[in-house]
Amino acid sequence: MPRAIRPVGLVLLAILYLAPARAEPPESPPSEPAGARPIFNGRDLAGWDGDPRLWSVQDGALRGETTEANPADGNTFLIWKEGTTRDFDLRLTYRCSASNNSGIQYRSIHAVQGNPRNPWVVRGYQHELRNEVDLPSVAGFIYDEGGKRGRMCLVGERATWDAEGRKTVADGPLIDQAAYRSLFRLDDWNDVVIIAKGNRIRHYLNGRLIVDCTDADPQSARREGILALQLHAGKPMWVEFKNIRIAALDPSGSSRVFENRLTPLADPPPLLADYPEFVEPVRERNRFEGPRLVDDTDADVSVRAWRFSYNARGVVEMPNRLRASQTAVIMVHPWGIDDGQGWRTPEPAGVCDFCTVEKNHLAARHTREVIDPFLKRLRGRVACVMFSLPGGRDPIRAKLYRSIHGRPTEAERRQGAAELTERLGAFSYGGEPLLERFDVSTDLPVIDYFKNFPGVDASPRYNGAGFWDLPIPVTRDIGVDPADVVIYDAEGYAPLRRFLKEQGVRHVLLTGYATDMCYCRTTAGYENLADDFNVFLVGDATLATFPANDTPRYATNAHISYAALNHLVTQISWVVLDEQR
Repeated sequence: MPRAIRPVGLVLLAILYLAPARAEPPESPPSEPAGARPIFNGRDLAGWDGDPRLWSVQDGALRGETTEANPADGNTFLIWKEGTTRDFDLRLTYRCSASNNSGIQYRSIHAVQGNPRNPWVVRGYQHELRNEVDLPSVAGFIYDEGGKRGRMCLVGERATWDAEGRKTVADGPLIDQAAYRSLFRLDDWNDVVIIAKGNRIRHYLNGRLIVDCTDADPQSARREGILALQLHAGKPMWVEFKNIRIAALDPSGSSRVFENRLTPLADPPPLLADYPEFVEPVRERNRFEGPRLVDDTDADVSVRAWRFSYNARGVVEMPNRLRASQTAVIMVHPWGIDDGQGWRTPEPAGVCDFCTVEKNHLAARHTREVIDPFLKRLRGRVACVMFSLPGGRDPIRAKLYRSIHGRPTEAERRQGAAELTERLGAFSYGGEPLLERFDVSTDLPVIDYFKNFPGVDASPRYNGAGFWDLPIPVTRDIGVDPADVVIYDAEGYAPLRRFLKEQGVRHVLLTGYATDMCYCRTTAGYENLADDFNVFLVGDATLATFPANDTPRYATNAHISYAALNHLVTQISWVVLDEQR
């Protein structure tokens, strides 16, 4: 894109035409932060993940190499697995061959693909690495790897991408051809410093500022993502890195004063009133509107959340605004027993999932009529739609669903579906027979009774031996898209957090039809996610599941108020997309 030139007089234009612009005085990087830490140990690839055929450690340097006999299957990356980059100061030393180019990815996305030969694909900001001295194809420019903006800031430019996606370049280059030729150490080690803070990114080479970019494009700018090192496809090449250190920086504007002013709402409608067949509306009239907690730049999703407040003696509502591209939707425990055909009718002593026939049918209806349309509305707009399931990533479900590790082929999906039908169809869902007689004390018979019949018992006595080892699928009442991601409780929270950060997620909408325990304490539960993301519990019947009744509305104000004390809750209808975007 051509540089933006301000209107000036004819005399000045003539001078600019006759005399090339002078480069600005050299600017050195700031001192290395005290909190900088090494992220490469100089001995092995601990903390990094990439194609083991192409990456190794030689003489204390991290080395990537392709040959005619051992090529890369497309651009491939060595991914740092022990953190993400948001506002940071990164310093390293590199050298590479002149036959091809490499790069340093930051604030990037790990693009999980179905190519089993190259699962290390990364998209986002790239600091170009080359062994050349002729501008503009030299080390240091910012390249939009996998994006649409290409070489988004060349060496020597002080550039800005504005809110309309237009690029302008300030007058006066940071460095010119002669200075760059003198600065770069051809066929030798070169020092790189990358500093990203807010929407401003600066690249330094051998102690001099060579790129200064401000990215205010709301559609393409990224504020957080992974760090990775590139091996380029094509001609054989090698690249080496050493002395890799990183420090997190305090972002400008990282905090703000929250003006907690509450405005009374006159005659508000009942809460949770959209689906009265599934949940008892909450007729709380002492309601207030508070200011937005989350108000993203260029937001395209409205999430009107509420919570009970003792201090306000009522319900406080907040009209938050999010970016869909930075939002994940996670459905908690959408269990589908009997090969996803619905829940089996429980036997007297053998329970499957929700314990009662009425509750099973109610859960299936709510999932089919409320949650599935909600997911369909957001799918393709949000960063990802996900489902959390009990157990681990077993061979059958690995063939059925995309996970944080990869995506199955269509052939694998068909094979997995057949194996699932066989496995679940062969299982006996009956529990052990009811106890006919047992001892209770004369003074405390009630507690003795419940010791034999606890209210929630996930043991073989009630579910049948091996029930929790089954490859429990996503219920058939949800139309799972091949791009949706399934996560497993047994894998723990750390991989889920890393995956969400790699996708650039800042906000999580938790939905489903599960107990408070599932929403709070499982891998994808609120207690894990809330320390790293803005979390909203979404749905009219997600907060209480006991007991079923014949209305069939069953959620009570007591259940809702208890859950809403420490969470932000929103109705399905209160999550609204700006469809014009």
